[in-house]
Amino acid sequence: MGVSTRFAGRQGRSPRFALGTICVLLTLVVSARGQEPRGAVSDRGLFPPIPFGNVPAEPPRLSEADEALLRGDGLLRAGHLDTALAEFNRAVSLQPRNAQGYFGRGMVYSKKNQLDRAFAELHRSIALDPQHALSYVWRSNVYRRLNNYEAALADSNRAVELSPYDFMCFKERGQLYEEMKDYEHANADYTEAIKVNSGDASLYGFRARTYRQFGDHARAIADINRAIELNPEEGLWYEARGVFFAEQKAYHRAIVDYSQALLRRPDQAYLYYYRARSYQYLGDHPHAILDLDKALAFAPGTALYYYYRGNSQGRTGANEKAFADYGQAIQLDPRFHWTYYRRGLLRNDTGDFAGAIADFDVALRINPDDSQLLLARACTLIKQHEDIRALADLDRLQETKADLPFVPLLRSVVFESQGKPEDARAERERAIAISPEFALCALVGEAIDAMRGCDWHQALNVCDELERGFPQAIEPDYVRGMVRLDQGNQNSALALFDRVLARQPSFVPAILERGKLHYLRGALDSATVDFDQVVRLKPDEPFGYFGLGLSHFAQGKFARSIDDYSKAIPFLIRDAELRRTSIPLSAGGVSDRQLHFKVLPDEEQNGLESGNRIARQHKYSVELSEVFVRRGLAYLGTKSLDAACADFGRAFMHLRPVAQTSTVRGLAALGQGRTIAAAVILANVLGQPDRQD
Repeated sequence: MGVSTRFAGRQGRSPRFALGTICVLLTLVVSARGQEPRGAVSDRGLFPPIPFGNVPAEPPRLSEADEALLRGDGLLRAGHLDTALAEFNRAVSLQPRNAQGYFGRGMVYSKKNQLDRAFAELHRSIALDPQHALSYVWRSNVYRRLNNYEAALADSNRAVELSPYDFMCFKERGQLYEEMKDYEHANADYTEAIKVNSGDASLYGFRARTYRQFGDHARAIADINRAIELNPEEGLWYEARGVFFAEQKAYHRAIVDYSQALLRRPDQAYLYYYRARSYQYLGDHPHAILDLDKALAFAPGTALYYYYRGNSQGRTGANEKAFADYGQAIQLDPRFHWTYYRRGLLRNDTGDFAGAIADFDVALRINPDDSQLLLARACTLIKQHEDIRALADLDRLQETKADLPFVPLLRSVVFESQGKPEDARAERERAIAISPEFALCALVGEAIDAMRGCDWHQALNVCDELERGFPQAIEPDYVRGMVRLDQGNQNSALALFDRVLARQPSFVPAILERGKLHYLRGALDSATVDFDQVVRLKPDEPFGYFGLGLSHFAQGKFARSIDDYSKAIPFLIRDAELRRTSIPLSAGGVSDRQLHFKVLPDEEQNGLESGNRIARQHKYSVELSEVFVRRGLAYLGTKSLDAACADFGRAFMHLRPVAQTSTVRGLAALGQGRTIAAAVILANVLGQPDRQD
């Protein structure tokens, strides 16, 4: 039996009515496709007109119910939900057994998020016409939003059975599978939908999400690119591509796409947040702060935005603003333990160790088993000489993370400060057993720290201990060479460095120290050879470029010296930033001894910042101040006074008051045209005894 005769038979209407009803049914099918369920993007005008065959020159007059359905459809597509609902209500009142009226009302209630009423209307529509596939699609959507995935899947499967060539059926089921984390089936359904309707941009966008779950970023981005080609004004696709780029650490490209999304959706707070996070990964905290300001203007009650803005405020040296943001974040979400953690790190950085410990305490009450929090508190407790509590935290760490070599090394720090060298040695041996490579690096660091504190006896003892534990290691001779150099025994130091390099010619630290020794002895050609080898072996080693700058300056090659210093600066900025994101541990009994452990999440460790911004943030960084002063002197050698003044100004922000006074005097001499006097004064800045690392 044909559709028209079947419908006419049910209703007892004339064929003229049946033809009019078919027109209404087809129109509603089109409108249902245009009014997509949650998660879809509306693309009006995508569907071609449906051929009706031989339509009479004078179409039949529609009934009042049919006219109400048509009006309701137009209003629904225009977004006028209440007036559309009134028209569908009128159609139902005129034809109580017309399934399309209930279907229309179900779509309206679904869009109004009145899910119970939507379900009732769609259920009634299916009862009246169990062959209507789109009623199952929309009821599946309601079930999905109610998290009843089993019923939703049954309806979606039924819709596909009834209409296997309707892309909407596959699209809804694909979204359902995606929410169920069944990405393979979701991908298959989106692919089937694309076969039927390759002009729907949203299908490519949804399939891209499944490729992302597979880790296939190339196909994901290809699909998003296709979605943008089909609908370049839709901001969602730029947002999605930005997310993909950010996950691949292509943050510059992510920022471009987030910016495109914001041009189309400028009132979306989360888009500013996404872009701010990319700026943070790049170390561009001022731009991150501006974006988080905008995010908070649209969503002032979002704790996460205050938290991340506080992070950026702290990274730019605006500590008071950072503390204010952390306080606001805690007020909005007192259970987010990372806020206490980051505020504790900032307090640690500003010397408020008691406040830092208090914040770590709160964070650990919220998340008692977090190893990162335990480590941060243990480090701070050691600095406060609260050995008993520090050991308790380290014991807890050892119970949960027995394979972490830095736990016994930290315990050795505590035992050394308590005057228990045998216990300290036992802990170091445990660290060696867990991770020989890590322990070797840590013990070398301990020997170097002792040497820097002029505790040469302790440094040589650690070297002996190293040699016993690692007979093949070259590091003991390297540290002994540094000790001899500090003691002024240059010949012995040179012999030790030569011995190290005879065993391992590519050991950069020894090449660097030998280059410094050649420079001090006036062997500039040999120094240049060593420093050049350093930068060839390790292109991001700032002191290799710094050494080349010194050697070239001493040879009167000022232009090359400027180039060398300029190459050193970005790497020194990076190193200064990484030092700032670690907690230094000073152990009692050892002069100026420090151990550094990264305690920030990996995502927070990224980034390079401009020289001026870092200058404000690390105003006591000797290395940066020295490079700026020396590059300034090289600029003086080329008579580039403006560039020299700019570098001396940058150096000024890194120096302590006495050195700053000398810098001002040097700049004043420059202003008076006394170039030689300025050079002498500024060169003396490098020898100020009160500089602090």
